[in-house]
Amino acid sequence: MQTSTKDFFVYTTYEGAPQDHFDRDYYIHHHLPMAKAAYEQYGLRNIAALLLSAPHSGAVAICEMRYTSENVAQTAFGSVETDGVRADLVRFTDLKPKRSVLSPRVWRKK
Repeated sequence: MQTSTKDFFVYTTYEGAPQDHFDRDYYIHHHLPMAKAAYEQYGLRNIAALLLSAPHSGAVAICEMRYTSENVAQTAFGSVETDGVRADLVRFTDLKPKRSVLSPRVWRKK
């Protein structure tokens, strides 16, 4: 998928220690498809996840959601579907997700 300079990225990071609960199988096969289905109608273009392979302290998983704009992302996260997505968290983790955003810019040499 090509990235547009208008795309707006939302990253959800789960950070913890090796003993913390994070069910990768459930996250990949149930939670991500649920979030995709909930937010596609609002302009979600793509969803992807990075799962770290070795148990360690720090980031356990990072989810990237690509929206068509910042307004679209705000609408999606303000929708009634968000309650269901948030309620699903307890089924795969006890970690608190942290959300951050990135709006790409085009860099040009002067």
